Amino acid sequence: MAQNWQFHNPVFESNPFNPWWMSASPWSTNRRFAYDLTRFIKPKVVAELGVHCGCSLFTFAQAAKDGMFDSRIYGIDTWQGDEQAGHYDENVLRGVELIRRSVFTDQHISLLQKTFSEALGDFKDNTIDLLHIDGLHTYEAVSEDFATWLPKLKPNGIILFHDVTANAAENGYGSVRFWNEITEQYPNLQLTHNWGLGILFPKGDDLLRSMNKNGVPHFLRAYETISMIELTQWLAAREAISHRNRATEPAENTPDKPLPSTNEHKPRREPAGKNHQRTVAAATRLKSRLGRLKQKLTKTSS
Repeated sequence: MAQNWQFHNPVFESNPFNPWWMSASPWSTNRRFAYDLTRFIKPKVVAELGVHCGCSLFTFAQAAKDGMFDSRIYGIDTWQGDEQAGHYDENVLRGVELIRRSVFTDQHISLLQKTFSEALGDFKDNTIDLLHIDGLHTYEAVSEDFATWLPKLKPNGIILFHDVTANAAENGYGSVRFWNEITEQYPNLQLTHNWGLGILFPKGDDLLRSMNKNGVPHFLRAYETISMIELTQWLAAREAISHRNRATEPAENTPDKPLPSTNEHKPRREPAGKNHQRTVAAATRLKSRLGRLKQKLTKTSS
């Protein structure tokens, strides 16, 4: 049962296994909110349509582990990719399995290597508390996923939709159009930063009313800002490492390798050091703001 909404500072134990994907993928900036949402509703059954490397799947799992409640988490994917995400080999699934075995041995996580339609038979109607739709993002595919999986959702269950902002629309994702249409029919909330996350309440709004009572809609912009600041800081740290590595590399031009001709046309580029300095400066400016936001959010939600 949902209780008081709390703002947490989770440590995502999946990060070291795939640092870039867990910390800088399009879904990474949704992790804080999704973690707190999962801790809030304590779902007994979570189903995810489209796992890829597991950024979102292991966010749900981390919340269940830290909150010490029993959730059965199902990740459904062919792990073959598609025309939007690209096609990939079996190493992606192996990476997901490695994280599950290494970090979440006590959590009930099932990886179903199936199409979404094939997996429908594995779930009874009205059994899923939290459904995450993040597969192929064409309008037709998302429409079908919603229509076929809606009966599996419990009364007052929640559906999350990834890629629902203009950023996704600019990349030709029909999921944005579907989201805009479906929100005319059902109560909802939305994270509007980065690629966006839609939160839909299609079979009752008890949880939404509880979230409203806890002031969650007022926290959404703070979640967005904190997540984007943390992403900037992470990228700045990566840039700092890259900058140090470049500085310690031996010079490219040696006596055996003549300097390139000054007559060759080369595009103008900002020096790497200057770019690094600007990135670090931006992250430094954001650091104090991040601390104030975290402190305010923690105080408000306690």
